[in-house]
Amino acid sequence: MSDEAKALRELLDLIKDDGHALCFQTFAQYRQVLIGEVRRKLRDIEGAPDAEPKLHWYLFTFAWGNRQATRAYGFSTPEIGGGRMREAKKLCGCPPTAVILSISQLGYMSQAEMEGEDHEFG
Repeated sequence: MSDEAKALRELLDLIKDDGHALCFQTFAQYRQVLIGEVRRKLRDIEGAPDAEPKLHWYLFTFAWGNRQATRAYGFSTPEIGGGRMREAKKLCGCPPTAVILSISQLGYMSQAEMEGEDHEFG
């Protein structure tokens, strides 16, 4: 069996599995997962030589005066130090007086995954 046929058979099995669909609250969520699976299978078949790099994503929240700014940034390494916090503050458009309220680690993923284009539920 060719790789293409095997990938299509796996997708067909996934779609036919009623139990899998019960894990989702809405059909839209289930549909989004199926779209993600089709994209992954296509990348596998095509070899995806130009696959998007994965980054360590963090959500930074800053405050100054009566204002706040929140933004996600991806880095090639997982360490967060003063330099990266200053960089995030600058990229967020915050003044030098802004203070950091929180940093949340979002995970290791591509930008497309981060933006929800390939998001999995469940």
